[in-house]
Amino acid sequence: MTWVVTWAMTWAWGIFSSRYNTRFDRPIIFHSANPTVTQNAPDTNSLIAPCIEVNIGDERYRVDPQPPKFWRKVDAGEWEADTFRVLAKFLRGDSIYVDIGAWIGPTVLFAARRCKMVYCVEPDPVAYRGLLANLRMNDIDNVRTFHGALAAENGCVKISNPSGFGDSTTRIQSTSHGDCAEVLAADFPRLLDWWRVEKIDLLKIDIEGAEFDLIPSLVDLLAHSKPVIHLSLHAPLFAESARREKLGAVIDLANRYRACFDKHLNPISPDDILSAAFSGKFNTVVLTDA
Repeated sequence: MTWVVTWAMTWAWGIFSSRYNTRFDRPIIFHSANPTVTQNAPDTNSLIAPCIEVNIGDERYRVDPQPPKFWRKVDAGEWEADTFRVLAKFLRGDSIYVDIGAWIGPTVLFAARRCKMVYCVEPDPVAYRGLLANLRMNDIDNVRTFHGALAAENGCVKISNPSGFGDSTTRIQSTSHGDCAEVLAADFPRLLDWWRVEKIDLLKIDIEGAEFDLIPSLVDLLAHSKPVIHLSLHAPLFAESARREKLGAVIDLANRYRACFDKHLNPISPDDILSAAFSGKFNTVVLTDA
């Protein structure tokens, strides 16, 4: 009887993973700060879970209740309201949206009901499990996912989070504190080819400081295709003396677009990004060519 149950679970997971175009080329095993938790990801058990209903923007969604404090903020409209306004402004029914750093999916869920297709990337194994669960709970079928990292080169990268995986601050870096893992990494051309994406209308990048290593590899490609870009900048993670160099490629990219805005969609110049007032905070730039 056991083999029948095992076969049935394997078959069901195969159907589920193919639906979302997920990719598990090899197991991702990581070390946890909490030794009582088995940290093999993804875990299909997380897909059989209670759900709560929350408002994301002006629509209702079912989500995994973890983390409860976060979802209360989303439901109250207190989490990144400016990000949702940008998505609502630029996404149309025929839009292609790419979300780099999808976490557990709040922006993916929001976008999926507003555009033709969503393609998203998330390296954190616990967050990725939550992302899949939230997609399944809402019966969303126009999202394709990649469990790994977007990087300048194909291969593998190390990710870590001192607070433990599942927290929104997982970064591409190696540390001996908290949770750490090695995950697949793909460059942007490889990822777009795998997804068979020929055009992007809106690209969101929020990758906890790794944007400064990634953007130099994207400047020419993005300057040619000119999608709307929503780019979160984490300059305060670096010493003030290093920020000008880190922001160099961002300024280069901004100068190739016709318009540059802050997170509130107020016009700014590319040079404003270098100012202490802007780079001294966790901030966002929005680039458009309209």
